[in-house]
This record gives sequence, C-alpha cells and structure tokens, in this order.
Amino acid sequence: MTNAGEAIALSQDARFLVGLPSELLYLCRIAPGLRPDRVLLTADYVPESVIVAIRETWKCEVFTHYGMTETGFGYAVDCPSHCGHHTRDADILVEIIDPQTGLAAHPGEPGEIVLTMLSNEAMPLIRYRTGDRSRFLSTPCPCGSNLLRLDRIESRFADQVILTTGEPLNIRMLDEWMFSQPAVRAFNASYSRVRGEDRLHLSADTTGPVDLTDLKAGLPGNLVIRLDDTCFDPFTQRGKRTLQTETIPALILASGWSERMGQPKALLKWDPAATFLERIISQYLEAGCNRVVCTVNRMVMPFCETLPRRPEVLFVLNEHPEWGRMHSIKIGLQELKESPFCLLQNVDNPFVTAEMIRTILDERDPAAWTSPEYQGRGGHPVVLPQSIIRHILEQTGPDIPLRDILLMFPCKRVEVEDDSILRNINTPDDLSRFQLT
Repeated sequence: MTNAGEAIALSQDARFLVGLPSELLYLCRIAPGLRPDRVLLTADYVPESVIVAIRETWKCEVFTHYGMTETGFGYAVDCPSHCGHHTRDADILVEIIDPQTGLAAHPGEPGEIVLTMLSNEAMPLIRYRTGDRSRFLSTPCPCGSNLLRLDRIESRFADQVILTTGEPLNIRMLDEWMFSQPAVRAFNASYSRVRGEDRLHLSADTTGPVDLTDLKAGLPGNLVIRLDDTCFDPFTQRGKRTLQTETIPALILASGWSERMGQPKALLKWDPAATFLERIISQYLEAGCNRVVCTVNRMVMPFCETLPRRPEVLFVLNEHPEWGRMHSIKIGLQELKESPFCLLQNVDNPFVTAEMIRTILDERDPAAWTSPEYQGRGGHPVVLPQSIIRHILEQTGPDIPLRDILLMFPCKRVEVEDDSILRNINTPDDLSRFQLT
C-alpha cells in the first residue's frame, strides 16, 4: 500500500488488519467506519494510547507484535489475555541485561533486550543488543502458555535527548499524549536547544485545536513547545519513529584565491593563537552547529590537515576556485543537501560571533532566507532554507550569482545592533583598519 486511500479501499471488508501503529491509528481516524474483528500492531514499541484509540474506534480486539528487521520482523506477540509478549523460544534466545555492565539483569528488573538467533542461517546474530528496554514477566499467563514473556517495550536507550535539567525526553512520551488526542491523526517531533533553552517542535496533522497545556505539564524539564498544523500521510512517509534532533549546519567559503590580499584569507591571523578560519569554525561550534563544512583551495588544505580532527568539521577541496563563488557553494552544499537549513559564511568576515549566529538561527524561516540587518544594510551570515539549497544544487546551466538567486525568494531581515555583520577583510588596508595585523 502506497497511501492511506489505497489502504482504506483494501480494508473495507477485512476482518484482520496488520500494520504499523502510526499508520493504523491514522487509518482509524480518517476511516472510523471500518470494522475489522482484530488488529495486529507490529513495531519495536506500541503506545498504549494507540491501542486504546483503535479498540474504541473500530470496536475490535487489538494485539501487539514486537519485532524488528534483524529478527525477520516479529519474535514476541501478545495473546488474548494481553499480559505480555510470548517469545519464539524455539527460534530465538532472549536475555535481559544491564546496559552498563553487560551482565544479566536481576529477575523482574528492566534492562536491555539481547537476542541470539537459533535458526536464522542468513543472519545468525549472537547476543545482538537491540537497544530496546523491557523486563521478563515471571507470573503465569492466564492463557496457560508456559512460553517466556516480555513486558511492554518501554523505549530505546539511545532514542532520547537529555534536557538542560538532566532529564531524558523520548518519542514514546510524546506518542502517548499526542495520540491520545482525538484531533491528532499523525505527527512528527524535533528537539533543539537554543541559548540554553529546550525547544520542542511538533508538526501535526489535526482535525481541530490541540491544547498543549497538559502535555507541557506532563513532560520533563521546562520545554518551549511549538505546534504547527500540517498535512501528511504516514503511509507515504514510513520509517522508524524517533525524536529528531534539530541542528543546523554551516558552510564556510574559504577557497578563493584572495588576489587583492596577496595570501589566503583563511590563513590570516585573527589573534596569535588562531587563523580567520579557526576563529570562524570555533564560533559556529560554540553556537551549537553539529556540522561545519569548509570549502578550501589547495593552498589552504595542507594547513587544514594539521588541525586536530573533529567529527563535526569537514574540509572539502575545491579543485577549481577560478570557476567562481557559486561553484564553491555548490560543492559545499552537496555535503549538506538533506539539511532543512544551512548557514552560509564567508571567510573574509571573521567577526562573526556565536551570539550573532544564535540570533539569526532563532529567526530562521522555512519559507524565506534569513539575513541580519544593520541600519538598513544586510550582512552575514545568512540562513538558507531547504528550498534554496535545492534550487542551487539543481542548476544545470551557467552558474547564476547567489545574489540573483536570493532575489527570487522572500527574505526575512533581522535587525541587529552590531555593524560587524557588514565588515569584510579583502585587502592589507582592511587588516590595518580593523587592527588585525
């Protein structure tokens, strides 16, 4: 099935439906008249709110099936008693371990699920750590089966962010509340930290207003929550549900020949301890950028190779600086083409600060490029949204200057009280004027 409409058509007379929790919840919200006898929700975890919503809307019995691709999808399913998940003991050896020590957890205590495949010859996993959290149930199941049982799957250990308060936040917390709201058909969530403030952005497909007061009260920390109404079909956007971490990368252009300066501007000294390039990189990392791409020429690359290696920083060699600035932008954006936004910075403005970067990021807009403005004059850095990134990379003819491309799109100006956004160091006289010699 490729979309919800097709799923509804195929489900009209179905007595038994199997699918992902988010997809079948969406289906029951847009097609409440369907009447399957039973529903099987299969995933690494199933929110209780989804089970309740489907059971009450379709008047059916709901079963849950725990599994993953690595195990051939399913390996534990609940029974009509709904008292835990019976495991496939003949095919899979299941352990619960302490994720810190790797030792077996005490009976009844939660820990990480570890699997050993006993009959899968194509993928014979041995003590495979799933990252999922649960515990064994020791009491007899009312159904009479003596198969091993797992309790509800709580969450993935890695699928969480730590808030400024030190408390964890994960997608399951959000799923339980959001899917309990009758007006919510589907949603995605992303987290960001701006100026030490925890922010949660929810994009939801809704049929009416959603009051977030109870959600905010029930979540850890002191989150600033924004809810945007959108329209999307989870059947067309499949994938593991996660709390996305919203971080913005930066592209630093440092591959020009610097002919007026007489030497590469990237290697000019900001102070005795740092070059222009090092100074700019440090400010973007301090501002919270998790990815900084620098396009450099063959004169600068040897210096870059002497710098301490950092996974967040990538130096990309521009073999043809003579092809112009847009060529440098393109080869840098190739590394960031999936990003929702990208900061663009010239190496000839080393005055940029982490505070200024955060100010611009706070005002980013997916429908416009964002630029700081001082007394009516625009400066750097600018924030490019995905629409402009895509437009630049899709150019196939002669390169169009960036300023001409930006004129095709709306601009969001952010007034600042800092004239350094206008400064450029292009000549030795500029160096002397700003006392950087």
